Amino acid sequence: MHQRRENASGRKKMQISYVIRNATEKYNRSGINALQLDPATNRLYSAGRDSIIRIWHSKLENEKTDPYIASMEHHTDWVNDVILCCGGKTFISASSDTTVKVWNAHRGFCMSTLRTHKDYVKALAYARHKEQVASGGFDKQIFIWDVNTLTALTSTRNTVTTSNVNGSKCSIYSLAMNESGSVLVAGSTERVLRIWDPRTGEKHRKLKGHTDNVKALLINNDGTQILSGSSDGTVRLWSIGQQRCIATLRVHDEGVWALAADDLQSFSTIYSSGRDGRVVSTDICDPDFPNYLVCREDYPVLRLQLGGVSKTPQEPRLIYCATTNSAINGWPIHKPEDTSTHVNKNGGGGGIMIDGSGGGHGDESTRVSFTTLESSPATTTTGGVECPVALQPLYSIPGSPCIVQYKVMQDKRFILAQDSENKVALYDVLTARKVEDLGEIDFEEEVLKREKMIYVPNWFAVDIKLGCLAIRLDESDCFSAWVTAKDVEGFHDADPVTKINYGGVLLHALLEHWPITQKAAQRKNDELETHDSIASHSDDKSTTSSSAEESLAPPDHHLTSSAAAASAVSEELKFFQKPFFKVPEHTPIIITEMSGRTVLRVTSLDASGKTESIQLRDNLPSWVTQAVVENKVTSQFVKISFFLQPHPSSGLKVPKSTSCKLLATDMLTIAKVMEHVSEKILSTNPNSAQQADTDATSASFSTDYGNICDSQHHARTEEEGKIELYCNEQLLDPDWNLRTVKHLVWKSTSDLIFLYRLRS
Repeated sequence: MHQRRENASGRKKMQISYVIRNATEKYNRSGINALQLDPATNRLYSAGRDSIIRIWHSKLENEKTDPYIASMEHHTDWVNDVILCCGGKTFISASSDTTVKVWNAHRGFCMSTLRTHKDYVKALAYARHKEQVASGGFDKQIFIWDVNTLTALTSTRNTVTTSNVNGSKCSIYSLAMNESGSVLVAGSTERVLRIWDPRTGEKHRKLKGHTDNVKALLINNDGTQILSGSSDGTVRLWSIGQQRCIATLRVHDEGVWALAADDLQSFSTIYSSGRDGRVVSTDICDPDFPNYLVCREDYPVLRLQLGGVSKTPQEPRLIYCATTNSAINGWPIHKPEDTSTHVNKNGGGGGIMIDGSGGGHGDESTRVSFTTLESSPATTTTGGVECPVALQPLYSIPGSPCIVQYKVMQDKRFILAQDSENKVALYDVLTARKVEDLGEIDFEEEVLKREKMIYVPNWFAVDIKLGCLAIRLDESDCFSAWVTAKDVEGFHDADPVTKINYGGVLLHALLEHWPITQKAAQRKNDELETHDSIASHSDDKSTTSSSAEESLAPPDHHLTSSAAAASAVSEELKFFQKPFFKVPEHTPIIITEMSGRTVLRVTSLDASGKTESIQLRDNLPSWVTQAVVENKVTSQFVKISFFLQPHPSSGLKVPKSTSCKLLATDMLTIAKVMEHVSEKILSTNPNSAQQADTDATSASFSTDYGNICDSQHHARTEEEGKIELYCNEQLLDPDWNLRTVKHLVWKSTSDLIFLYRLRS
């Protein structure tokens, strides 16, 4: 379980993140963890690893029919399991965001969110006759929910009570409950099946036999038999009354992750699949347990869902497969004409273990192996390749490619990403958009091609587990990236004074529609008008001589007149009011605890709503509120210390001041350092020798936010053009800044050493 972290005030530390995605994500972008079919409406529900639940038409009139109906979005992490309740009216979902959500299945909106679990919620189970749902996950807890109570929750009546069963010692991966809600069984990494009576919470027994995680469970309607699939590659049939395993099916080479049965009363025919992608049908009512290969998926199968019963012989029943790929396939179930088997007395291959003892561990069981006769479609073909009955799916929903690798560019604004179809695209973090499709190109070559000699501090983290780019912002580094506005794409004509904090302007863009942000903006507009009025009034009274004096002031001169002060404030307000960047209105904004537990999810546009606005006010971390309302950031400019010394080949005399350390903001350009060398060290002024030592000893480049502009004037003097500056034997570009040299050239935590000489 994740450990919670709290700040000094006792309030939990929070992160804010957002997802770069399309306005409508019609198709799954990553693996599909769960499927549910509503036979009454022929709707198929899929739960994806991209956090979205989608609704599809399960029957298509022709190949051109669009299967997509709608999406249900409210989760922020993988959706691991789903259940249809109340005759298809209510939909329950469980997610790795630690929540269980209750949906109106017909209208597709979230009615309530249950936050009882403290870790990933992996599995759900449904008792149809009692309208109860059980949820379990990595916190080892199982909660029982009354669905009718959940659907009656309102904004004022939002208290819900739940019962839970105790006794699980490991993370829960699978759950099953019979129709009457009298038996609940859980599978976990403990490698046993634990059974409870959910009505009393009493733990009855545990069944041993599997040697690995139990990933799939089915229970028959009367609660007398259990079918389990495990990562150990076996499917086991258990008798609850006898408390033992009565049969073990070994029809897979790898882990079994998914089970389905066409009759939950007798388990007459079962379907199993898993890591090997093979969907196998087994008749467990037949003493010989005949089986055949229904189909073969190219990817590991995570869930199986049987389609409705066929009305005509010409219309075969389908079995839908959810895999680690983003597509959904519906395969026809054609029972082979000849499934006769004969006993292979020598054993080997797949087979059945029929437990004839009372142990339950299969220790004294007899092994009955079988091979399919040559006439069966499931036989091996030439070359030893097993041939499935169905070679092509009758129903298929394509998926969208997911991002599989990425590289954050040196400017810490753009991200180069490659998807599962080997297509490369460029994304802009500040506008939350894809800005360029580059097609199928070599990813590594494109990364090298776009490399620049620039260093910007890391200020965000990237996650691609949803199949798309999710950008996470944390208080510790969100405001680390200060850049000069004129160096930012789209602001090349900006005033050299202006600095942009990437984190600050991004938060402004994300929360642009939040009423509190808009009120703060209006308040600043009013202040701007007031200061403009003051500046105009003062300008009328100013004299020609004072104006001339100000125009001759050096870059770091502090203007003291009321006109200058008003002008400075006016420029700052204009800076904050400029609509630097805009993100798409559909961009999801997610607030989470440091543990990853989701607190709130809204879209950028939703922030304008009354309810969402209040939720943001109550849940936004203070560092975000300060940034978007008060324009205050928690990060200050970083200072870098360095020494200036003559190059050994320069022939210049070493001044006494070379042992003195200089200090400047990390955004100071090399051009400004060269200017300092020219004016303070190499000056031809007769008095400069003594003065240079004094000036260099006390030199301090401005680091004040309002006056840092002096370090960014790149007007090159004639003397400056004659100077070369070296670091680590590399000639420095005048446009580089100190932090670029520090991290990419010097590559040491010690103080920088610059060597200067006259250009030959």
